[in-house]
Amino acid sequence: MDVRPPLRRPWWIALIAALALLLGACAGSSVRPATSDDAHALAPTTPSSQPAAASEDAAALPALPPVLAPEVVRDAYRQITAQLYREVSPRELLVSAWKAVGDEARRQGLRSLNLDLYQRHGADDIDGFLREFESLLAGPARNLDHVKLSQAAVRGMAGAVGDSHTRFLTPEQAESQRRAAEGQLDTYSGIGVRIDQDPSGIAIAEVYRGSPAEKAGLRPGDVIVAVDGETITSRDVGEVSSRVRGREGTDVRLSILREGERLGDITVVRGRVVPPTAPIVSSNLLESGIGYIRIRSFPRRSAQVDAAREFDEQLAALLAQGARGIVLDLRGNPGGDPFTAVSVASNFVPQGVIFVSINREGKRTIYNAVSRATVFTGPLAVLTDRGSASGAEVVASAIQEYDAGRVIGGRTCGCLSVGRPLTLGDDSGLIVTVEQAVTGRFERSLEGVGLAPDEAIRGVASPTTDPVRERAVTYLRGQVR
Repeated sequence: MDVRPPLRRPWWIALIAALALLLGACAGSSVRPATSDDAHALAPTTPSSQPAAASEDAAALPALPPVLAPEVVRDAYRQITAQLYREVSPRELLVSAWKAVGDEARRQGLRSLNLDLYQRHGADDIDGFLREFESLLAGPARNLDHVKLSQAAVRGMAGAVGDSHTRFLTPEQAESQRRAAEGQLDTYSGIGVRIDQDPSGIAIAEVYRGSPAEKAGLRPGDVIVAVDGETITSRDVGEVSSRVRGREGTDVRLSILREGERLGDITVVRGRVVPPTAPIVSSNLLESGIGYIRIRSFPRRSAQVDAAREFDEQLAALLAQGARGIVLDLRGNPGGDPFTAVSVASNFVPQGVIFVSINREGKRTIYNAVSRATVFTGPLAVLTDRGSASGAEVVASAIQEYDAGRVIGGRTCGCLSVGRPLTLGDDSGLIVTVEQAVTGRFERSLEGVGLAPDEAIRGVASPTTDPVRERAVTYLRGQVR
């Protein structure tokens, strides 16, 4: 016979619940479009930014009335099941949600919690889940932080989807991404890295110069397999970011894989981090006849930012200076707006399909090359690495498939899809992959695989050396003679 703690709610909880239902009937859904977006997914209507991480870890807070918490879970469930690019079963989402709730409860100190009976009755549909979840909140978890438990449930559902983009964002992460998308400086306490989902786990895509991570010896391409002794290979990027950030001056212990070999643990002392503020587009003449242009992201066009126009103008300036070969640097570029990416690709591929997106009903959206003021069809070398994601993969794959240039460096992220950002009722965020994307000419899927370079070159750039760029220059020298 099933034996569970009885659901006993104080009178004040029942009163607040009744008021919440009344207010909900007037206010409508607690999901509204967000202003932020995913760091690695092409966003059809919003700019992209680097992955954000949560603010410092905090001690468990006093329990909040369990009114909003279940509704946040319900909203997230509805959005995932309605908008995800593929069909997903209730059990696929809810079993993972229960596991995440259990992990969070134990993290808050409830070590002896057994969720088997709750899960048995609450994993087949969202109403059953919420009934059992409310029972848990009013019973064994009554003194825990209910908001964090509800966010854990949403995180678990997002992680169950299994793609590299669908994810949960804490309110701090959602605000951080919003600020980054709007071009605002966003400092935080952490270690100073940008991370991506990787087939091996969570990979470091970029290490900020002068950061605690750089001082500790971390490198781009390192894979984080555990944080403070807890394995995180099945966690999503947002959760790992939350675990890595923390109070300034505190330690975080990372278990690292480097080029497939276990390095052991590296302890990093958290510090104040200021993300790089280099211009989105930069360029210079490397030597006679060879120009270099780098684009760091593909933000949506706005009154303040027009990266596609800036790219076009700087490319034209290089050609005016006598450049006959071009190095296009897409390393560390997390992607962003699809139209900006298509515009940049069109500077080198003036005709043809750049990429195709496909929704859950099989409807295809074709993104063709667009007219550009400056078109370069001469010798071209494109630099990529594991941090080249989303829109960067769009550009690199179009150039490769139409034989417009040579891709040199490392395999890309394998994060080519279209994500939609949402904000939940407690100001946390949810990124849902609404469309899968394939390359334009050959319709290859890069999701989870990445784009293989034409020439693989290992090496990490430093202030004095850059093996990948040096190889690109050597290649172009032979082409422009």
